[in-house]
Amino acid sequence: KQWYQRRVQGRVNAYDVDSNMMCPEERCTINTQKPFVVSHFQNGEQANTRMEQEGRDASFGVCTDGDTLSNMSSSYGGMVFSASLWGGGGIDSGWLDGMTGCGGQCNLNAASVTFTDFQLFERETFLVQQKMKYY
Repeated sequence: KQWYQRRVQGRVNAYDVDSNMMCPEERCTINTQKPFVVSHFQNGEQANTRMEQEGRDASFGVCTDGDTLSNMSSSYGGMVFSASLWGGGGIDSGWLDGMTGCGGQCNLNAASVTFTDFQLFERETFLVQQKMKYY
C-alpha cells in the first residue's frame, strides 16, 4: 500500500505539467490530430517522456518520487512495449482523461491509431521511440 500511495503522489502526466502541451487542436504544442514522435527514457533516477512535432517539442518527467522510480527500476529488465486504444462501450475513461474535462465512453469503432517507425534501443537504460499518428 505504501508503494501505491507514493506512486500516486509522484505521478505526473502531460496535462499536469501544461494543459496546452498536447490536445487535438492547433493551439497545443503537440496537436494529437497530426503525426508526432514520442521518446521515452527511464532508469532508477528518472522517467521522462518527450514529444516532437513540426519543430516544436515538449517533455515531462512522469514521476517525481525518487523512491518510486528506484523501486520500479528493478522490473525494467523484462519489460516489453505494449500499446492499445482504451475505452469502448460501457467503459468510462474518466479515470484516465478526467482532469482534461474529457470522460465517458469512447467510440472505438470510429477511432484508430497508427504506430510507425517503431524503434527500441537498449543501452545502459531503455529508450523507446515511436512515431504516433492519430485519426
